[in-house]
Amino acid sequence: MDQAIINLMLWNTDASREDSASEANSMIDGFELMNTQCEGNCYQKVKSILQQAADTIKLKDQQIDNHMKTISMMSMKSLEIHKHYVENQMPEKSKEVSDLVSKYQDQLKESIALLKETNERQKNLETQKEQVENQLADQTKAREDQLNARLELSNERLRMLQLEKEQVENQLTVKVYENEILIQNYEKQINNLKDQIMAQAPAPEEQNKDKDTEQLVWIPGFGPMPVTIQNNLEGYDWMVICRNEENRGKFHLKIDIELERLYHLTKDFEQELYIQFDKNKFIYHHITEFAMYGKSDGYQVKTLKLDPQKMTNYLPIDGNIYDVIDGWFGSDPYTVMMRYNPKSSIEKCSNSKTAPKMYFMNR
Repeated sequence: MDQAIINLMLWNTDASREDSASEANSMIDGFELMNTQCEGNCYQKVKSILQQAADTIKLKDQQIDNHMKTISMMSMKSLEIHKHYVENQMPEKSKEVSDLVSKYQDQLKESIALLKETNERQKNLETQKEQVENQLADQTKAREDQLNARLELSNERLRMLQLEKEQVENQLTVKVYENEILIQNYEKQINNLKDQIMAQAPAPEEQNKDKDTEQLVWIPGFGPMPVTIQNNLEGYDWMVICRNEENRGKFHLKIDIELERLYHLTKDFEQELYIQFDKNKFIYHHITEFAMYGKSDGYQVKTLKLDPQKMTNYLPIDGNIYDVIDGWFGSDPYTVMMRYNPKSSIEKCSNSKTAPKMYFMNR
């Protein structure tokens, strides 16, 4: 290939020389032609000019030949250098380039395979994402439908409960009204029975006034209860509430009316107490005013006022009436009685034999 280029250049050079020679010959031939046609001095002048031109062309051809030779030498030298480079450097460089190309081709194949795998994974992930989104959408819709159904069912149940509540309230209202009527009727019947019992019960006779009698007492919340009545003290209707009795040389407190019933007997009307000792002795204590607290306060004594003419020493009261009296006189036989005190009540009684209806039923 390199030799062909050099030949081509040489051919061009030869062609240039041939052209120059042809040009010179043409000028000479033209000069000869002019010699036949031109006369006188003209010929000489033209011949001189043409001769100079021919010499100039020849000089030019020589310079061109010299340049072409130099070019040819330089081309040959360049071809030799190129050939040396190709023979010595190109195989190694070609091998490096080949190895590099092979390496890049392998990496390119791996990259292409990795890109293909990545694209497939991306497609799979997109498919999975779409499936998950569809599942979530279906589940969300199903959940919403379920919640809406439950809400509707709850609202329906609430409406039914409200209707049932209204019905129950109406029924309760009717029942309450009916029970109130029944209670009123029962209260009327009880009062009528009390009046009938009290009207039919005979009054205590004069000859029995020194004897203990038993009568029924109406206790609110508990009903009738039999109690022992003393009529041989200062007036009538002394109700026995407790006694300190001797048994085998020891004294034991016997409670006739327990504290809760005693509280219900005393909570609406103030009472008076009478403590009588041995019947053979004329020793007693008269408590003109007596009241007590309820269960939440331990049935503590609220009021206990002694008759200053009979008892000059006031003893402490820090418990219920039974503990207080037993603490005072626990070593002696005694009987504690109670009755309604009309002097400290709004309702005044003109006759000491008369007691509130809340006390005695069989009078």
